[in-house]
Amino acid sequence: MKRYKLSLLTGLILLSACANKTPETTGTEPPVTNPEEAASEYLSLIWSDEFSELDNSKWRAMLGTGPEEGYPDYWGNNECQYYRAENAFVRDGNLVIKINKEDFGGMNYTSARITTSGLYSFTYGKVEAKIKLPDNADGIWPAFWMLPDGAPDEWAYGTWAASGEIDIMENRSRFPREISSAAHYGAIWPDNVYSGESYNFPDSESVADWHIYGLEWFPDKIIWTVDGEEFFRLESWYTTQKNEILEQPKPFDQPFCLILNAAVGGNFDGGRTPGSDFTEAEMLVDWVRVYQ
Repeated sequence: MKRYKLSLLTGLILLSACANKTPETTGTEPPVTNPEEAASEYLSLIWSDEFSELDNSKWRAMLGTGPEEGYPDYWGNNECQYYRAENAFVRDGNLVIKINKEDFGGMNYTSARITTSGLYSFTYGKVEAKIKLPDNADGIWPAFWMLPDGAPDEWAYGTWAASGEIDIMENRSRFPREISSAAHYGAIWPDNVYSGESYNFPDSESVADWHIYGLEWFPDKIIWTVDGEEFFRLESWYTTQKNEILEQPKPFDQPFCLILNAAVGGNFDGGRTPGSDFTEAEMLVDWVRVYQ
């Protein structure tokens, strides 16, 4: 697979970044090691979180089952968890999103969903996160993804999915060697469409290893990467507003925010939930970085 870089953008100047965190080295580590190397190879580092603490100026915890945040019941996906702020915390330099089997708020599981909405958003660039996913239970749905900034009723081209959604990485935990990525667009549900692709790790690797999941976002294409290697690109999309078809770059021409979460159950894997012996699982994030 060919590696595509944002340095292909004509006229942009490569700059080095000033943030510094060198992840530990293991036999399964991806090749990019720190912000300086990544920035000098691509473009300038404009935003990052290395998770020395959970910074409330960068992330906001989303709470409840959906309506509390202006979303449909069960987040519109028949999810089975209640999102709590306590389930997101930093340990040993990593963000931990903890999934627990516990009764809370009328649900049988708790987890966490954090977002940069209202705090940070961007349009076009490169975003990467170094993530380690759980592989000890069925029915867990961790994700690293993007939505338009703001509440759904404020989105520029209408509610989901007319204003777009970009899924950088999703995983159905019963498939520990597979992740998937997608873009949702087209029109307001149920007339929306999506384009996506799965990525399969070799036999020696799984989602339980540290991997770098990335997105390169241009006005005329979107490229998804795993450990720096492209595996899917989208070069054509549209949205519909008041029966008028608006072609690209709409709706992916507006500020999007970042989201990290781990759902339980839901439509993504046919409503599967963990077995009776499940007690807890963790999604770990070493860092998140955005370049332009």
